[in-house]
Amino acid sequence: MILFILLAIIVVAFLVSLVATVIAGGASAILIFGDAIVCVALIVIIIKAIRNKKRK
Repeated sequence: MILFILLAIIVVAFLVSLVATVIAGGASAILIFGDAIVCVALIVIIIKAIRNKKRK
């Protein structure tokens, strides 16, 4: 029973640290790669617009 409680405590601590890391890493990735993501999205939108004009 003691080992199960110890294992449960370790799992909870691991999950809390994992969630904190994902939140911090996600926020930093958005700050770092935000401009690149926006540029790629704009390029895709422009290419779709050009293709739609050629088909009509």
